Amino acid sequence: MSPAQKILRAVLPARWFADLETETRQWEVACRTCGRSRDLWEAGGLRWRAASEQSVAGYCSACEARRKMVIRRRQDA
Repeated sequence: MSPAQKILRAVLPARWFADLETETRQWEVACRTCGRSRDLWEAGGLRWRAASEQSVAGYCSACEARRKMVIRRRQDA
């Protein structure tokens, strides 16, 4: 669990935190270069009551470099 996730677990009511985790697990972070994707919650991210994709910079372990990443809703969600 990331530091931000731990802080929110400590300050939010349990029901809200469970909702936050459930919603975040519906998103993934994917490399725009190679396409490797990862569950956003497992990557330490947070996404609550969001509707659109977001572009971010991040490290891709498959490319072994900083790349342009996209946070998007999972196809199976």
